[in-house]
Amino acid sequence: MRHLITLGFTLSLILLMNANAFARAGGGGGGAGAVVGGGIFIAIVTIIVLPFYIAWMLIRKAKQKVEDTVHSHQLHKAAKHDPFWDEDALKARVEKVFFTVQRAWMARDQEIAREFITQRLYDKHKLQTDIMIEQHEKNMLQNMNLIEVQVVKVEDQAEDTKDKLWTRIRGS
Repeated sequence: MRHLITLGFTLSLILLMNANAFARAGGGGGGAGAVVGGGIFIAIVTIIVLPFYIAWMLIRKAKQKVEDTVHSHQLHKAAKHDPFWDEDALKARVEKVFFTVQRAWMARDQEIAREFITQRLYDKHKLQTDIMIEQHEKNMLQNMNLIEVQVVKVEDQAEDTKDKLWTRIRGS
């Protein structure tokens, strides 16, 4: 919805711009006809494009809601057979991982987060923090807040070591 408001506001400003704002210093503004024509073009494009954009956003939001419902059902189904999938416990673990990874960045020491991340991500973060150390840079994070943890997808495999979980996190 924020995107829609921003788009509408921006287009309104463009349409309401005064042609005189495009005059050159020293006189001879001369391009007013093009600006008015451009304004009409923008208005036509807005009338055509905006409804499609709104429809696309609504469809995307509806699909996301359906997917969230499906994944929530998968999680509750998996939790009946395996206590690992308890939603509250998973969210608590995600919170622990989130703050541990942030602490590793601030300390520029990826060993702090090693048990929580894949080898590939560890290598990537280690390279980045080594560069930070070399350049005398430090990540300073204050007032970190994990606002929401939402389970997005669950893959409960017969072999527990192959289970997968995706979450959407929102923080500040």
